[in-house]
Amino acid sequence: MVKLTDKKIKLAVKQAINKGESTEVVATTYGVSRRRIPQLVNYYRETGEYPMLDGALDLEYFETLHDAFIRNMRSENTLGMFFEWREREVSL
Repeated sequence: MVKLTDKKIKLAVKQAINKGESTEVVATTYGVSRRRIPQLVNYYRETGEYPMLDGALDLEYFETLHDAFIRNMRSENTLGMFFEWREREVSL
């Protein structure tokens, strides 16, 4: 599966609605599941807006007291991060 960008979401919805292509063809084109395309189309039909990514991982997300620690552990490995957090009793 491929991560969709805002631009790809907009193109996929347009392709499914305007050109009337099947969800299977559109899903194959953008490398997503067949179920994802109807979800995006239904959102567009209900709201009149193209679905966009929520940006949950903005810079504000990483500006914490443990910022340097998190980046260091993510660059090494996730198992090491788990054990290090457990030893430091860091809560998420």
